[in-house]
Amino acid sequence: MNLLVSLFIFFFAQSNDPVVKRIEDKVLIEALRAIENQNRYETQNFSISILKRSNSPGSAGIPEGHEISHSYYVVISEFDEYPETSLFNVGGFYNPKMSISENDDFATITVEFGAYNNRITKKYKIELHALTEER
Repeated sequence: MNLLVSLFIFFFAQSNDPVVKRIEDKVLIEALRAIENQNRYETQNFSISILKRSNSPGSAGIPEGHEISHSYYVVISEFDEYPETSLFNVGGFYNPKMSISENDDFATITVEFGAYNNRITKKYKIELHALTEER
């Protein structure tokens, strides 16, 4: 009987205290450090998380400047207990403004970028396993 009580306590009564774990992966640390914000959206079939990342100084390619560009990580996930997921990185945008429109089966992100007097607009279609530029 004591053995059963001991086993019950060991397996079922363990503490559920949160654990702090130090992460040493330098690539992951750098990626998360550079994330500026996150937005979450949903279609009928999947969710989309968009994380804006600051790129390195000078990445905007402006002569004699240290301006940065930005990239977006797009995480796509089914609504399921074990969801299928996809991750894409799109970017190299200088001074971007991003918007999204959601439909039942896909979403479209529109990114306007560039200098204030020379803006460019690109659209990207998001599906569960694809992120493609619309032409």
